[in-house]
Amino acid sequence: MNGKAYIIGTGPGDSTLVTIKAVNTIKMLDILYTPEPKKGADSLALSIVKEYIPETVEIKQRHFPMSADGVEKMAA
Repeated sequence: MNGKAYIIGTGPGDSTLVTIKAVNTIKMLDILYTPEPKKGADSLALSIVKEYIPETVEIKQRHFPMSADGVEKMAA
């Protein structure tokens, strides 16, 4: 089984500024992983691209602390 991983930037935070290439890539995904800045918190990245995600795409959030604290990052 072969798979590909894509890293997609969400731009400056406005869903209308996400590139066409990013939208086309999102539409062909099976699974979308999004960063969760704090345990149980909503993903800003997900909120930006949510309107472009087909219902068939499985969305998974993973805790990824948005912090300069190396200890916190390693713990996550």
